[in-house]
Amino acid sequence: MFAEMELTSLTSRSKITPMHGHERQMERIESYCMFCSLGCKLAIKTSKSGATTPDFCSDYPLTGGNLCPRGLYATELLNHNQRIVCPLVREGRTFQETSWDEGFHILISKIKELRNSYGPQSIGIIIDPNHTNEEIIAARELAKTIGTDNISCSFSPNDRELLGTTNITSNGSAKEIEDVDYYLIIGDLFVRHPVLAKKIIASKYKSRENSVVVIDPKRTNTAWHASIHLQNKPGSEIILLMGILKSFFNHYPEKGKDLGKKLESLPDEDIARATGINLEQLATVSRGFNNAEKGAIILCPGIKGVRDIGILSQLARLLTENYKGDKKYIPLFTYGNAVGAFKMSTGKNWLSLPHLISKISSGEIKLLLDFGEELLSSYPSPEIRQGLEQLEFFAVSSIFTSETETLAHLVLPCASWAEKSGTVNFFDGRRESLEPFLAPAGASRADLDIIAEISHQLGTSLNKSKIQQEAEAAKAGSLNIGRPVKGIEDLLKEALVKDKEFPYLLISCSATGHFADGSITKNMKWARETFPLLWVELNSDDAQHMEIKSGDEVIICSRKGQITLPVQITSRLQPGVVNVPSYSTEIRSIFSWEITPEGEFKTGPERVRISRKQE
Repeated sequence: MFAEMELTSLTSRSKITPMHGHERQMERIESYCMFCSLGCKLAIKTSKSGATTPDFCSDYPLTGGNLCPRGLYATELLNHNQRIVCPLVREGRTFQETSWDEGFHILISKIKELRNSYGPQSIGIIIDPNHTNEEIIAARELAKTIGTDNISCSFSPNDRELLGTTNITSNGSAKEIEDVDYYLIIGDLFVRHPVLAKKIIASKYKSRENSVVVIDPKRTNTAWHASIHLQNKPGSEIILLMGILKSFFNHYPEKGKDLGKKLESLPDEDIARATGINLEQLATVSRGFNNAEKGAIILCPGIKGVRDIGILSQLARLLTENYKGDKKYIPLFTYGNAVGAFKMSTGKNWLSLPHLISKISSGEIKLLLDFGEELLSSYPSPEIRQGLEQLEFFAVSSIFTSETETLAHLVLPCASWAEKSGTVNFFDGRRESLEPFLAPAGASRADLDIIAEISHQLGTSLNKSKIQQEAEAAKAGSLNIGRPVKGIEDLLKEALVKDKEFPYLLISCSATGHFADGSITKNMKWARETFPLLWVELNSDDAQHMEIKSGDEVIICSRKGQITLPVQITSRLQPGVVNVPSYSTEIRSIFSWEITPEGEFKTGPERVRISRKQE
């Protein structure tokens, strides 16, 4: 549908309306990368024609100026010729360019019309967590102006589970990550947050006693550098940490209390069968972590593969609180401002994303304002598509066109994180201020300005100064909303059940060049060419059994759908485990976006069956 639409070409930045009434003459501007939660400082050199090259901030303590591929190619985001640069309104099956005045007129008229017809609760608002703290607050104020309680910040499921535990920030700072003797890493850290690789590897080799333990179902690049790789069965990470804790409480029963008694009742052989790891290995890790003077548990799970991340986070914290010495717990998130956005969006007037989606699917929501969340890229499913299609009006604020925009009635061009100012909080709670490298592309605007104008035309002017003060005053800290560790026996029983109809466990992986669902980075030429979107990794023994060789196509079928993918044969996976990229919309369509009793999307591995595609 968007192929029929002629986009305004972004050929020269000199045509862009200058910021603050004058054109910026700065040649080198420093800000922070938002492509993960580390908050790496970066600089970009600019000229009148646009962004020229990235530059390094060598005095920045966390990275020493290093950047991952995502940060290095931020200039492509600024200069991209496929950016949406003017408002677009649907006319039949195509979209036509329009002015901001006309776009706002259409939107405000629809909000008033549907609010009068169905009431204010018929209007919903979604904003993604890579917005600034000020924008999150402004979205909340807009909801109040409209009179709706249907507002959600669209955290990715893995981030939301981590954020929802007893303390939303780590108890270790960015600088302390490298001052560690014993690392326990859950997830592919060196791919999800690659700038940390050099520091952790260097820390490992400071002393022969230093160790890196990696828990991951795949022999990833992170696991490749591990002293010990616990290659567990997908989804068994909770049981594995229980096994480590059980070993510890056996030696220190006074610290175990009620949890120690529960763990004592779990048979060692069941723990070994559920995880694929014998108890001697778990005891070795337990002793090593306890004896280390300085230890850290780094938790960075992907979107599919690690189940019940909230409980896993609770257990990780239990380890750091009970083991002797200086122990840190460090969760890392997908989105740059995950911590800040969570702090700004926690309260009775905010819904979880699955809850709001269910209201859209049921028809309760008639008009949806979507600021930056690519719903059909992140959660492609017939149910969500049908819910969006039945909306009477759908307005989207976006950088690029994707599947979500094809269903919109109005598309508003927004500034990227690299083109706006505002405060954000990174993984350790640090609050930093973004600095725009360039003015927004074309006629696009920061979402703060868009939200403020919508509110103004609805009769309430946002007090930007007050919003800024609130954002600066808020500190990320403890929020006791996590759920307790319970149902241990049930978790173990579920892990031991085999599924004959869907015998394989499917997990997903990230890439150093892609961000989140890939809806932004798949537009980047380098990322698209270096990291293909469609493939599946299959264990060599499984491939031999099915008489499949690399390059052959297989049909992967889940309970939600099926997809045909080319095979990459590997020895990095155990038999019965398959791996796919998480940054592909097509692949995400076979994931079962089930909702937990707590109202969040499940994150565990997907059960699938695999068959060879017939010629």
